[in-house]
Formats: sequence, structure tokens, C-alpha cells
Amino acid sequence: MSITNRTFHHHHQWQQQQQQQRLLELNLEGCLGLTGLPERLGDLMGLVELNLEKCRGLTGLPERLGDNTGLKKLNLKGCSGLTGLPERLGDLTGLEVINLQGCNGLTGLPERLGDLTGLKNLNLARCSRLTGLPERLGDLTGLEELSLELCTGLKGLPKRLGDILGLKMLNLTSSRLARLPEWLGDLTGLKMLTLAECKQLMGLPGRLGDLKGLKCLNLAGCSRLTELPERLGDLIGLKELNLERCSGLTGLPEQLGDLIGLKELALEGCSGLTGLPERLQNLTRLGNLNLAGCDKLERPHWLLQRKFVKMFRMTTGNLDEWLSQKRA
Repeated sequence: MSITNRTFHHHHQWQQQQQQQRLLELNLEGCLGLTGLPERLGDLMGLVELNLEKCRGLTGLPERLGDNTGLKKLNLKGCSGLTGLPERLGDLTGLEVINLQGCNGLTGLPERLGDLTGLKNLNLARCSRLTGLPERLGDLTGLEELSLELCTGLKGLPKRLGDILGLKMLNLTSSRLARLPEWLGDLTGLKMLTLAECKQLMGLPGRLGDLKGLKCLNLAGCSRLTELPERLGDLIGLKELNLERCSGLTGLPEQLGDLIGLKELALEGCSGLTGLPERLQNLTRLGNLNLAGCDKLERPHWLLQRKFVKMFRMTTGNLDEWLSQKRA
């Protein structure tokens, strides 16, 4: 059989097509001179992972990216020149992970983001120019992790975020929210809630107590908090409570004594704290109690019992010396 130029051309095209379909991962990390991507990116039908991390010159993505329906992971971390995302991003129904950390050129997200019902991890950390999130975020029923760390431009959270009942991790570190909505209590699948360094936060919702499965609550550096809700004691699954540098707290609710599974309580730098609840002595599983820098703390009699002494972790001074001072 003779091979003509025409059959060779078709054979070459077929080979190219096969190679495109076999390409599983495209890694362009750190291509600083990259300003755009070709529409033919959509021909890579077998693509599973696209890594564009630190492509700081990239200003947009091709609409035909929506043809890569097998894509599972999209990494745009550090693409600070990116000013928007294509609507057809919503066609990537197989997508499981989107990393937009440090995309501080983004001012909004497309509503069609809500079509990504298979999405498990959405990282929006350091997207400082985002002023709001689409309501349809609540359609992401498979979402397990959402990071909004250092999203300092956010003025609030969409109410429908409370529909994501399977959400396990919510990170709001260094947000400028003064209040959290009561519907936060609808997120009954939450295991970890991080509110560290939320220096504008003045209170916690009472319905926080509905998060029975919560294991870790981090409030470190929330210096404007003056009290904790009594229903905090309803968090029966809680194992770690971090209140470091919550200098506005003068006391803790007695109901903390109901947290029978608590293993770590960090109070370092709670300089305004004057006393501890008596019922804290019920926390028999507590293995780490950090009281360094709690200079105004009055001596509770039960704290000097030997069974509690082993729990202390002092970062300054000597434990025996501290105890003797408190006995004096």
C-alpha cells in the first residue's frame, strides 16, 4: 500500500490527537512570561491536572477550558495578574480541587461556580480584593474544605453557604468580619473552624453550639472578643480550643466544663483573664493547659491538685515557682 502525502497528513493528525488525549498533566508552574493560553487547550480531552501556579503574568483563561471535562485539579495559586474567571469554568463538572490562593487581582467569582457539584476543596486564601461570594456557592454540596484566609475585602458571607452540610473545614483567618451569622450552626458536618486573628470579631453566634461534630476551634488573636457563648459547652466533640491572645476575655463560661472530650486548651496571652470556671476540673482528658502570660489569673484551688499539675505547659518561668507564687 502506498502512503500519499494526504494519508500521511491524516495519520500525523491522528497521532497528534492520540497524544493530546493521553496527556494527563500539564505543568506550567513559574512561567512568568506567560500572559495567556491558547483556545486549543480545550483539545486536551484527557487532561486531569492543570498547574499554572505562579504564572503572575497570566491575565485570563480561555473559554474552551470548559471543554476539559475530565479535569480534576486546577492550580492557579499566585496568579496575581488574573482579573476574572471564564463562565465556562462551570462546565468542568469533574473538578475536585481549585486553588486560587493569592489571586489578589480577582474581585469576584462567576455564579456558574455553583455548577461544580463534585468540588471538594476550594482555596481562596489571600484573595484580598474579593468583596463577596456568589450565593450559588451553596450548590457545592460536595465541598469539604473552604479557605477564606486573609480575604480582607469580604464584607459578609452568603447565606446559602449554610446549605453545604458536608463542609468539614472552614478557614476565616484574618477576615475583617465583625459578626458571624447564626446560620453557621447549620454546618453540622464541620470538624475544624479557624477564626484566628479576626481582630474585628466582637462576638460568636449562639448557634455555634449546634456544631456537635466540631473537633477544633481556633480563636487565637481575636482580641475584641469579650465573652464566649454559654452554648460553647454543647460542642461535645471538641478536642482543641485555642484562645491564645484573646486579651479582651475576662472570664470563661462554666459550661466549658461540659467539654468532656477536650484535650487541649490554649489560654496563653489572655492577659485580661482573672479566673477559671470551677467546672474545668471535670475535664479529665485535658492533657495540655497553657496559661503562660495570664498575669491576672487568680488561683483556683483545684488547679493545685497534683492530677492537674501535669497538664500545665508554661512557656515562661518554672512551673513549681509559678505554683508556689499562686499558693502564697
